[in-house]
Parts: sequence; C-alpha cells; structure tokens
Amino acid sequence: MNKRILPLFSLSLLWICVPSYAALVLNGTRYIYEEGISRKEITISNKSERTMGAQIWIEPFTDINSKTGYSGESHFTASPALVKIAPKGKANVNIVSITDNLPQEHESIYWLNVQEIPPKSEVDAPSVVFAQRIKVKMIYRPKALGNRYSAEEKLLATCNQGVLQVVNKSPFLFSPLYYSLGKENVAYYHLIMPGTNNILSKVKDCPKEMTINMIDDFGGKKDYKVNVNGK
Repeated sequence: MNKRILPLFSLSLLWICVPSYAALVLNGTRYIYEEGISRKEITISNKSERTMGAQIWIEPFTDINSKTGYSGESHFTASPALVKIAPKGKANVNIVSITDNLPQEHESIYWLNVQEIPPKSEVDAPSVVFAQRIKVKMIYRPKALGNRYSAEEKLLATCNQGVLQVVNKSPFLFSPLYYSLGKENVAYYHLIMPGTNNILSKVKDCPKEMTINMIDDFGGKKDYKVNVNGK
C-alpha cells in the first residue's frame, strides 16, 4: 500500500490519539460491508478552522487488548486514499472490496484507519504538531448468513470448575463492553468471534445466569441475559 503523504503537509508529526486535538470525525463508529454492494461510502468531516488532509486505509484486524490477529489480509481499499478537506468541510470516501475470496461461512473484521494530516506550520521555529489517527471496526457480512437481528440472544455460557466462558456457535461476531454476575460490572473488551469459546473469568461459585452488555451495528448498547450451563 502506498503510504506517501501529500507534499503540502508536514511529515514531522507526533502520532497520538488525544480527543481534544481531533479535527476529523467520521459519520459512524463502525461500518458493515454487506456482500453484494459495490462500495461502502464513509464521510469524513473537518471540524477545525484549517484545511486538513486525511489518509485512509484498511488493515487486518488485531485485538488491541489481546494482540490476537483475526484477519491475515486487508481485502479492501479506500478510494481516494488521500483527501484534502476544507475548514468545516466534508469528504466522501468509498471502501471497495479487492477480492472475491472473502469467507462466506462467517463474518470477518478489519480496522478502518483515518490519519489526520495537519497543514505544514507557517512558523519557522521548530514546533510539535499533534494529529489523531481514528481506528474503527469494519465488518464484512456475507449474504448467506441471513438476518443478524437479536443474534446475541443465541449466545451460550458455561461454568465448569469455576471457569466461566461464553460460547458463540453463531457465524456472527459480537463486541462486548462488560458482563455482570450481579451488581458489579466487569469490563470485557475482547471480541467474541464466530465459533469460539471465550474465557471470561474464574469464579468461586458458578452463577445461574449472567448479563452481557453488547454494542450493536449502529453503536448502540444493550444488555442480554445469558443462562449458564442451560440452567
């Protein structure tokens, strides 16, 4: 992938993710790329008073919490990959599949990246320029999987010898925020991938049920009750 940056922007950047410096925002917190569409359009808005550049690319997904890789290739490209956005302006970018060999038996996931490129400083003296990199999830959903509605309700939970697990026998992936066995919420940010058993924690006494808070396709959050060991 071509990582060259437009010449009118400075390459001397400090790449950190600090929301207070964010100039660019996306029109979604995650994107679903459904099989059969020719492209997925995203919109980047420039909230600043300066002209900004943006570089867009899709890369294999790695869980930032566990460092586990889930997709070996990107399979998608952005067009255009570099855009220039006027102050308070917007730019539309198309995400396009570059292969016909995507998995059909389950969902696949990727990182969609948008790197801010601030204008070159007009000050002669050395200066530090802050720029944000936005990373959001992009999910490829094959047609053969059918309707995903309330797929979370089909999750199973097991507890054997104090090891509490969530079992996902579905072809869909899920994005939890936390789970609870009572009044206490326990943060859990690892993706629940299709066809996997996921260890949540070790407990002294196995519960009869648990609650998992999930993020849906649109960024909304909802609690789901899950029986443990079919109780």
